[in-house]
Amino acid sequence: MKDSTKNNAEGKVLEIKGKMKEKLGEATGDVKLKAHGVADQLVGKAKQVVGKAEETLGE
Repeated sequence: MKDSTKNNAEGKVLEIKGKMKEKLGEATGDVKLKAHGVADQLVGKAKQVVGKAEETLGE
């Protein structure tokens, strides 16, 4: 698997996982879990940007 594809896939998984953590944190009042969820989403989005950049540059 290409690095760009791997980064895109990992990024999307982290983003979805982060959204779930954020919502669960909101539902349970767990501020720490919500913050971790937001952080996971940001990391996921960053990985996707890196993956798209690698695709554009042709690795």
